[in-house]
Amino acid sequence: MASRSLHSILDEIRALASDEEFRGTLTDLGVDRQHVADRVRPSEIHRLCRRSSCLFPSPCRHLHVDHGPLIELYRQARRVPGVRHVFVASGIRHDLAHADRRNGEAYLRELVTHHVSGHLKVAPEHVSESVLRVMRKPPLQEFDRFRAEFERFSREAGKEQYLVPYFISSHPGCTLKDAAELHDYLRKHNWKPQQVQDFMPPHDPGHRYVL
Repeated sequence: MASRSLHSILDEIRALASDEEFRGTLTDLGVDRQHVADRVRPSEIHRLCRRSSCLFPSPCRHLHVDHGPLIELYRQARRVPGVRHVFVASGIRHDLAHADRRNGEAYLRELVTHHVSGHLKVAPEHVSESVLRVMRKPPLQEFDRFRAEFERFSREAGKEQYLVPYFISSHPGCTLKDAAELHDYLRKHNWKPQQVQDFMPPHDPGHRYVL
């Protein structure tokens, strides 16, 4: 994982904005991972922690989650001369926002109020707790909480905006019952996905796959 300084990113935005062909819109600023920092030196992490994941089933206590720098980046990017819109199209980690007790809500409010082009892509992946556990993804409650916050902050901003959720089908950990649960969830919330990720196993000459 690499990290860039605030000044480095802003210098690139200023250079882009000075181009005569630039029309004022940054389509995807992306998610800067600098808001996740180690509390301890990297050389000590392996000795202190034996977890296989830094984020599942919950963020590791050795991680310091702070969206303050990301909020500052968004605000300064909007102030660059020539920039009219700064959008974040994907890459949102709502579970990390919820883990940031100091700036998490302010970050989500900033994101939804100023940086959504109308649709925001998110990847809850599934709704079945058993499938999410196998995938090492946050529980459905985290996504439902984020969805409610997105709708609330959009209303407060006076904007009509929509979430575009990504779900995966045919995952090895998914049963027919889990697939039906996902179907019922989508129907309940009147979601009709136009895209879906379908898990395809690698080709094995000794097996035959029927689609």
